[in-house]
Amino acid sequence: TRRDAQSDQAWGNLGLSLKGLGKCHQAVKAFRKAVQLCPTASEYRLNLANTLSELGNNDEAEMLLQGLCQSADHSALSHAALGQVLFGRGRYDEAKRSFQRACEMDPENSKFHLNYGALLAMTGHVSEPLHHFRRAIKLKPDNWRAWVDMGNLLGELGKTNEARRCFELVVERVPEHQDALAGLAGILNRAGEHEEVLRLLRPVSRSARGLSVNFVVAYCAASIGMGRAGQCLPLLKKTMKKPHHKPEQSLLLHTYGRVMDKLKRYDEAFDAYSQSNALRCLEFNPEQHRRGVDATIASVTRETLAQIEKIGSESDQPIFIVGMPRSGTSLVEQILCSHSEVFGAGELEFVRMTSDQLLEQGNGSLLQGLQNCSQSALERLAEAHLEEVRASAGELTRFTDKMPANFQHLALIQKLFPNARIVHCKRARLDTCVSCFRQNFGAAYGFTTRLDWLGVVYEQYERLMAHWKAELDLPIYEIEYESLVANSEGEIPPLLEFCGLEFEESCLSPHKNQRVVYTASHAQVRQPIYKSSVGYAERYRRHLGPLLGRKDAA
Repeated sequence: TRRDAQSDQAWGNLGLSLKGLGKCHQAVKAFRKAVQLCPTASEYRLNLANTLSELGNNDEAEMLLQGLCQSADHSALSHAALGQVLFGRGRYDEAKRSFQRACEMDPENSKFHLNYGALLAMTGHVSEPLHHFRRAIKLKPDNWRAWVDMGNLLGELGKTNEARRCFELVVERVPEHQDALAGLAGILNRAGEHEEVLRLLRPVSRSARGLSVNFVVAYCAASIGMGRAGQCLPLLKKTMKKPHHKPEQSLLLHTYGRVMDKLKRYDEAFDAYSQSNALRCLEFNPEQHRRGVDATIASVTRETLAQIEKIGSESDQPIFIVGMPRSGTSLVEQILCSHSEVFGAGELEFVRMTSDQLLEQGNGSLLQGLQNCSQSALERLAEAHLEEVRASAGELTRFTDKMPANFQHLALIQKLFPNARIVHCKRARLDTCVSCFRQNFGAAYGFTTRLDWLGVVYEQYERLMAHWKAELDLPIYEIEYESLVANSEGEIPPLLEFCGLEFEESCLSPHKNQRVVYTASHAQVRQPIYKSSVGYAERYRRHLGPLLGRKDAA
C-alpha cells in the first residue's frame, strides 16, 4: 500500500502534542510510529530520543542519538541532545565533546553555550564557562538559566557582589525563579543568615508546583544551619522519590547524608554519602598519582632548584595556606583575615595554572619549564598576579591564598615568591579523610569519592611535605588542627608572629569576621572555635575498612 505522505508528519505532530501535555509514554508510541513510517527523518528520531531520556530510558536514547550524530544527517541539536544524555549518565568527558560540537555547528544558539558552560563549570574550569555564559546571555538576554549559572560560578570564585546581582536580576524579572532564589540563599547561607534564607524560600516551598533540586538543597542547608535538620526531611524525601539525572541524585543524597549526620543516624548518613559519591562517577588513578609524587621527589631537589637562579617577585605579601582539604585551612585563613593588615583572597588558581603552563613549556617537566621561561617572563607572571590581588586588597599589606592543593606546588612557589610564607595545616588522617568523603567537592577532587583513594592521597601528601621540608628554603610553619582548637590562645600568637604580624585580639574570635566564605567550611567558620570535630571519624569507624591500618585499628 502506498504510504500516505502526510501520515508520518501527523504521528510526529501528535507526539509533540502529547509530550507537551506531559503524556510522555503515549508520545513515545507516536514518535515510534513516525520513525517506522519515515526512518530517514532525523527529527522523529531526535524527538523519540529526547522523550525516552525524560522517561529514564537512557540506553535506547543514547543508541538513537549516537546513530544520529554519526549519520550524514547529524545536526547541532542531535549533538546537544547526546551531550545531555551523557551528562545525565555521568560521562562528562564525552558530554563535553558533544556540547562543544553543538556550539561549533550552531554558535548562535544560546542554549548550547549554556549547557557547555555549565558542564565546564561543574568539572572545575574557570574562565571558559564564564565566556560561554556571557555568550549565552548576549544571544538571549532573558536566558535566566544562564544568569543563574553565571551567578553560581561567580560565587564560587568569591565574587559575591557580582553573583548576587545575577540572582537579583533574575528574581526581579521572575520573582519565583527557584534556582535564582537558591543562588541568593547560597550567599546568605554562607554568611550565616539562615533565618533570612528560610524567610526568602518559605513562600515558594509551600507552592503546589514541583520544586527544583537546588531550591530544596538550599532550604535544607538553612534548616541544618538553624539546628532544625529534621524539619526539612519530609520535603527532602519527597523530592528524592522523583527521577533525576545523576548529578541531581548525587546532590540530594549528599544532602540527605548531612541531615542523617545531624540526626546522629551515622549508618544511614554513610550509606547516603557512599551512594552520592558513586553517582558522581569521578575519576582518579592512584598508581599514576604515586608515580607523579615519586617523579617529583626524585627530580625536584635543593640541587636541581639551585641550578635555576631566576625568581619571580621578592614581595613578602603572599601567605600560602596549604594542606589536605578539610585540614583546617579555612579556619586558619579566617584567623589571619581577622587581622587588620590581611586580605583573604580565597582559593586562587594562579599557582596551579602557572604550573600547568610551565609543564606544557617543559614537555611535562616543571624544571625544564622554568629553564625555558625567561627571568623577565617569570617576573611578569608574578607581578601581574600581585597586581590583580592588590586591586581587591586595597591598602592591606598581606594576603592569603588558601588553595589547599598548593602543597603540591611549593617548589614553584619558591621560584615565584621566595619571600612568601607557607602555613601548613595538619589534621589527623582519619578525621581528614572522612571529612573529605562527606563533602560534595568538584571534579578536581575525584579522589575524595572513595576511601581507598583518600588513603593513597593522604600517604603521598605526607611524603611530599616531608620532601619539601628537607629540600626547600621557603619558611614553612606547621599548625595542627587538634592543637589549634584545643588551645587557640596559645597557638594563634606564634602563627601571627611567623606571618610577620603583630598580635590582635580580633584573631582570637575569627567567627565575628563577616566576610563570605566560599568553601566547604563556610558554616564552621561562622562559629566560635570548637573541638567537636576532633575524633569525628569515630562515628563512622565501622565503615572505614579501606582506611584502617594496624595503628588505626588498635
